[in-house]
Amino acid sequence: MVFTIMPRVFNFTKSGFSAHIRSLRTIIPLLIAFSVIPVMPDAVQAKSTADATGTVTAKAIENTSEPAAGPVAETVAEMLTETPPAPPSLRLSPALPGPRHVSYSELNGGDSWNSGFMHTLATNPGYAFLASAVVPGLGQAANRQWWKTALFVAVEAAAIGVYIHRENRGRDGERYYERFGNKNWSVVAYAQYLVTNHGDEHGKSFQQLLTDDGKSQYVDGAGPFGGINPAFDIAIDWALIDITQLRIAERNSFYATGFAFSHDLPDYGSQQYYELMSKYFQFGPGWQEWFVNEPGRFNIDTGTMPEQFWYHAQIGFDFNDDLSVARNMLTLLVTNHFIAAFDAFFTQKLRAARMQPTASMEYGLRPTIGMQLRF
Repeated sequence: MVFTIMPRVFNFTKSGFSAHIRSLRTIIPLLIAFSVIPVMPDAVQAKSTADATGTVTAKAIENTSEPAAGPVAETVAEMLTETPPAPPSLRLSPALPGPRHVSYSELNGGDSWNSGFMHTLATNPGYAFLASAVVPGLGQAANRQWWKTALFVAVEAAAIGVYIHRENRGRDGERYYERFGNKNWSVVAYAQYLVTNHGDEHGKSFQQLLTDDGKSQYVDGAGPFGGINPAFDIAIDWALIDITQLRIAERNSFYATGFAFSHDLPDYGSQQYYELMSKYFQFGPGWQEWFVNEPGRFNIDTGTMPEQFWYHAQIGFDFNDDLSVARNMLTLLVTNHFIAAFDAFFTQKLRAARMQPTASMEYGLRPTIGMQLRF
């Protein structure tokens, strides 16, 4: 029974098998034509449909020995005469046949922000690096990274503001620090102390510590130091004491503990000259407050120093702290420029390497957008 029905259903006769083959040869080209027609542009679609229809019809007539009849033939005829509508999203490509690559600005809607100078910064990593190295945040603005732009600009403005304020205050404090030392510390008073309290140790008289100008003003017998008293004026006192002889006396003077004085008096007017007068106790006797007060009130061995000593030391600490903060702001400024420059550079590099959007359209193919991933 099975073998009787199967030949009837599939008509496995020689003439029936030929008819089936001819039908398949007719339908397959139609399926191919219908799969291509919907993806063509409007202007090309009609011509492509007509060509396909004519070709398929001619082949169907050529390869079919019997005239088409029946409902299948009528359905095929209707399909050949009708043109399927194009998808609503399909539009005619303005380019010539072949792929069309769409630029970055076209994909962004033709925005004018990245044009001219800003476009150059947004597309050239080297220029973005230089721009942000000069003006931090400029390369980030070209990349539309607004929060980074605001961050680099804020750091730059804050660092400049703090630097100017602390640098000016530090320089003012330094000048006041020196003026206070010039008016309240005297090398003559310090030399007198060395002779009075450590003369037996270094073996020098006060007259031996004087310059030729000082010796000319020395009056023998007029008090313990002759006729010379400290003026607390650098224009006068610096010219009276021979600093070389004073240093010899210092190196041979000792604390009550038996330790020698740790430092020699630096050159007049040097940075260390002002620093040491309120840093080490051995220079305490040079302050005016020590000189005018009764003997024994202050002592270098116990560290009992006049108020002028401590006040001068505090001034030095304050202005040095201001200058240190100012130097840190300079370091921050340089760092901000470098970070902004490298950030703009690598942002451009990573953007170019991460995704490169392209759009292409070819006649006879669907429009496609490709994402190329590069490493």
